[in-house]
This record gives sequence, C-alpha cells and structure tokens, in this order.
Amino acid sequence: MAAGGIAPSVKVQGIIRYASRDVGTSIFGIDPHREPKVSELVKQMREGTLSSLYGATNAIILGDRLAEKIGARVGANITVQTSDGARINAQVVGMFHAGVRSIDEGRRMCSCARRRSSPSKLASSTSCACAPPIRWPPKI
Repeated sequence: MAAGGIAPSVKVQGIIRYASRDVGTSIFGIDPHREPKVSELVKQMREGTLSSLYGATNAIILGDRLAEKIGARVGANITVQTSDGARINAQVVGMFHAGVRSIDEGRRMCSCARRRSSPSKLASSTSCACAPPIRWPPKI
C-alpha cells in the first residue's frame, strides 16, 4: 500500500439474498485498479482477485464470513437489494478475509470504475456495477 494514495469509493446499505437467507450488509463500490494503493484488500483476497470484478456483469466480492453465513461460493448468483429498494442479481467472483469479524461478515465489494468515465464524476453521480446510480452527496 503506497502512502498518500487516493481511490474513489461509494458505500450503500443493502440486503443480500442467497438460498433463502437474507443478510444486511454494507456494499462498497471500489475502483479495483486504485484500491491496492489505499487498502490491504488485494493481500486479503482468499479466492479470486480484485480484477475479477471486471470479469462478470454485476460481479461482487464477499467477506469470507459473510459468504459462509449465507452459504455462497465463488460462482454463486446472489440477489442484492439496496436500501432504496433496487434489486440486482450479482455473481460472486471472489472472497476476502480481513481478520476483523465486522468486516468479514458485513462487507461486499463491487466495481465502481466500470460505469464511470472519469474520477471527477464521483462528486456528482457514481454508478457501481452491483448497485444502482448513487447521488453524491447523499440526502440526509
């Protein structure tokens, strides 16, 4: 991880559904190419890679404990429902282990870079591959 790196990200709350199991979770939209500059996620990958987020439509990486909790494996198709009611089908392309229970049980990562033409657009509207368009800043 390089000191002083910058990478865009967006966070939304949602529910994932797999095999009749629903779990509330945080969904982080990230730029897989920039994320290694600001986090240890690349070293925490247990299956797949960050670049796997580009390999499938609506690809998603799960914390390993979250995946275990719902019974999902790499290749599984899960349903994501965001707090605003949007429903998206996503394919699990990787799993990570941060070693912190709240992260491993409650986080998912998807690619924000796929639908964004430039980082400057993050300030107004960002679309993540596994989430609907997100307006920034959020309404409070």
